[in-house]
Amino acid sequence: MLTVDNVSVFYGRICALDRVSISVNEGEIVSIIGPNGAGKSTLLWTIMGVMKPSSGSLWWRGERLQSVPSWVAARGISMVPERRRLFDNLTVRENLLIGAYLRQWDSSMKEDMETVFRLFPVLKERLNQYAGTLSGGEQQMLAIGRAMMGRPALLLFDEPSLGLAPALTSEVFRAIQRIREEGTTCLLAEQNAFKALEMADRAYVMNVGRVALQGSGKEVLANPEVRAAYLGVKAGSL
Repeated sequence: MLTVDNVSVFYGRICALDRVSISVNEGEIVSIIGPNGAGKSTLLWTIMGVMKPSSGSLWWRGERLQSVPSWVAARGISMVPERRRLFDNLTVRENLLIGAYLRQWDSSMKEDMETVFRLFPVLKERLNQYAGTLSGGEQQMLAIGRAMMGRPALLLFDEPSLGLAPALTSEVFRAIQRIREEGTTCLLAEQNAFKALEMADRAYVMNVGRVALQGSGKEVLANPEVRAAYLGVKAGSL
């Protein structure tokens, strides 16, 4: 479905991604974990066409991805960005409609909005409320709902649990699982390593712009080095 092949990305002279290769198969949840500065967000922004690789290539269903965000979105890839990036002075309804900006209004758009409301009932209660007045958890729900309104085949999540209380974090991860169950493939970049790996079909560990480890979610979760670095489990305590 998605192939990132030997991609490097620079910020000036700083190498943010160093020959990174990953793949995402249809119907999967693929998780990417790693510390701050590992390159997780840069990888997602590169897939979305915001960042342009200096070398390597990205492929979507056999077609080479262009570094043009609107072109990428039109191919069926949407993103829930870190820190949500909502339009605070617009209502919940208006933010959701912005997520469908490439579509023409028809009955299917209304159906998709109802799908969002089934996933996050509180958004229907807040429909005419300004996004900037929502709680952090509600804003994250709205950011996910906005991305869903584009009817993506692949949905990228950049640190969806950032700043959320544990109960809300669990709710967001349950929502991601439901989104996958309803047919949307998910690529998740997340610092909450346990949650991200627990739900992943496959996973990658990134460090200083490189893929340091890959495997099934269970394999990576069981790796002693991963458990020591990200879960606080000392070697020999497994």
